Amino acid sequence: MGFRGLRDLSALCGVLSMVSAPAWAGPELFIRGVTWDGRVVDIDIDTGHATQIASGAAFRANSLTMAPDGSLMFINPENGRTLSTLSADGTSIVESRTLDQLIDVRALAWDGSGDLVTFGPHPTEFGAGMWSIDEDTLGVSGPIRVTRGDSTPYSGFQSAEYAPDGRLFAWFSNGSAQGADGLVVIDPETGVGTDISPAFSNGANFQSIAFAPDGRLFAVTANSLTTSGVDGYSLFEIDPVLGTFEVIGAFGENFDVRGIAVIPAPGGLGVLALGLVGVARRRRG
Repeated sequence: MGFRGLRDLSALCGVLSMVSAPAWAGPELFIRGVTWDGRVVDIDIDTGHATQIASGAAFRANSLTMAPDGSLMFINPENGRTLSTLSADGTSIVESRTLDQLIDVRALAWDGSGDLVTFGPHPTEFGAGMWSIDEDTLGVSGPIRVTRGDSTPYSGFQSAEYAPDGRLFAWFSNGSAQGADGLVVIDPETGVGTDISPAFSNGANFQSIAFAPDGRLFAVTANSLTTSGVDGYSLFEIDPVLGTFEVIGAFGENFDVRGIAVIPAPGGLGVLALGLVGVARRRRG
């Protein structure tokens, strides 16, 4: 199926825009995260404080994404081929399936049309590659090399997420090489990226980014230090227009969080998910 792009994403974003407002009036939100060493944590969206809710090798992850039905999916880095789905309460795996090929996944995002978009090291060329995974068949297409407009390759991404307006955002994490770390918008058809703030150097090695339905963009750091001294093991909010950010608060423990998703508190998830799935089904029909 390849990169089908944003076939259904306009419909998906229509639902999100209806629940978006300067002050979020929907269900209470929180952040669920998965760690490199196999833990699931819930993060307070206002304070950054994290609480472990599950642990085990099956939960090892380097990314996390939310499907239109509200389920959270990740690819276990143990073998790079197992796509797992968390239970609604985050304490168990309800489904594990095998991709048709190995991918060194560093970032994962749902494109709203039935495909998962993933980023990792390009297997044959320097820099980052982008793959598409068909959620139904688990067939893998790609990679497309991810570059700037002048064909200069981005060396790596640790996180990616579709915004409510349909654009694919990613965080370029590269330390001191190839320019500063920062927020990028990527064309999912061509792999060409645009730096949100090309002259802005911040050195924040964010491991995951996630949008809330109201357009707020959150990020987490895993390491205790970054190149600019940005707090590690903490929750941040990023300005998606400027690419700047500010810390919300520390986890309270050294959770090596590699993937996050913003989800409604219990009781609110089903309402939002049913709306998204209904639109997607009408669009495909």
